[in-house]
Amino acid sequence: MSSNVKEVEKNVFSSYFSCVKKYCQFRGRSSRYEYWSFVLINFIIGLILGYVETIKGEPATMSGAYSIFIALPSLAAQTRRLHDINKSGWWLGGLLLMIFMFGVIQGIVEYSGHIINDTISQILVIIALIWTILLLIFYIKKGNGEENRFGVPQE
Repeated sequence: MSSNVKEVEKNVFSSYFSCVKKYCQFRGRSSRYEYWSFVLINFIIGLILGYVETIKGEPATMSGAYSIFIALPSLAAQTRRLHDINKSGWWLGGLLLMIFMFGVIQGIVEYSGHIINDTISQILVIIALIWTILLLIFYIKKGNGEENRFGVPQE
């Protein structure tokens, strides 16, 4: 392996662990590199755990436990990533609210046994999809290189 590849691997893993160490830190900023390194490592860990569980024929206990463990650091990293482009973390909160509202509506429909017009559910799904695409664009966008209301850019 060349030294450049080793350096990239070291930086990717250090960025991942940096996000994990900032478990509940919603303040500050997260660079694109740190955020996407965190996402990449989480994706790889999820694939490995899912593969192992499938091969062994076990329920998804390991991947479920990992998902619970990494949920808060993921929310914090996403919030800090939004801060890097000078956006409030409430942009993420809006999507979570949409998902919650969709779940409540589905629960009401199942509990009541009545068929409620699905238009509200369909509208919420469309809004959540558009919101998700917008957040993805925000996560990809380059952060401003200057200090903003959330702090100084991360190196």
